[in-house]
Amino acid sequence: MITTRELARLELLADTTDDELQWLVAHSREQLLETGEYYVREDEPTAPFYVVLDGELQILRTLSGQPTVMGTTPRGIIGGELALLNGNTLSNITARALMPSRLMTLDVAAFRAMFGTCPTVGARILQIATQRSSGFTAFVKQQEKMAALGKLSAGLAHELNNPASAARRATATLREALPRLHERTVMLCVVGLDSDGFAALIDFKHRVADRAPHLPPLSTIARADARIH
Repeated sequence: MITTRELARLELLADTTDDELQWLVAHSREQLLETGEYYVREDEPTAPFYVVLDGELQILRTLSGQPTVMGTTPRGIIGGELALLNGNTLSNITARALMPSRLMTLDVAAFRAMFGTCPTVGARILQIATQRSSGFTAFVKQQEKMAALGKLSAGLAHELNNPASAARRATATLREALPRLHERTVMLCVVGLDSDGFAALIDFKHRVADRAPHLPPLSTIARADARIH
C-alpha cells in the first residue's frame, strides 16, 4: 500500500504539499515486478508513468539493430514520462526489473491531470524530461559515430586479412592509369621532346618525389584550387 509518508521521503517529492501527495495516492496504483519481469517492451503499447518505490529497472533501446542499455531507474526515479508527453502510442524503450521492484503508476488520464492538480510535481517532471531528451540525443549521436568507426575498422581489418583483394584493386587502378600515361607520353613526343628532355623530366619527377614528404600539407583553399585547375 502506498502512503503519503512514503512518498514524502522520496527526493523527487520532497517539496510537494500534503494535498498533492494525497492526490497522487488517490489516483495511482501499486505494481509489483519480479526479477527479470518486463514492465514494458519496445514497440508495444506505451506503459503508464511510474515512480520506483523499491528495487530497480533497467532501460534498453534498439540502436543500430542492437539492444543497448540506456540506464537504470532505481528507487525514487521516474520513468515513462517522455512517451506520454510526446503522445507516443508505442513504447520506444524496454524496461525490466533487475530485482524485485515496486512501482507507483499513473495512467494517461491521471498523468495529464497531475500537471494541473500537482504543479510542484509537474514542474519537476518536465525538468527531468527536458534533461533526458537532450541527453538521449547526444547518446544516440555518439552511438552512431561509434558504429561508423566500427564499420571503418572492420573494413580495414578485411583489407589487411585479404591481400589478394587489395592487390586486385591496385591492379585495376594501374590498368586505368597506364592508358593515361601512354597518352601523356605521346603528347610529349608530338611537341618534340627529345631523349635529353625525357631524361630531364624523369630527373625532375624524382626530385619532386623526394621533396614531397617534407612539404607542408595544402590548405583547404589550395586543395580546392588544385581541383579546379
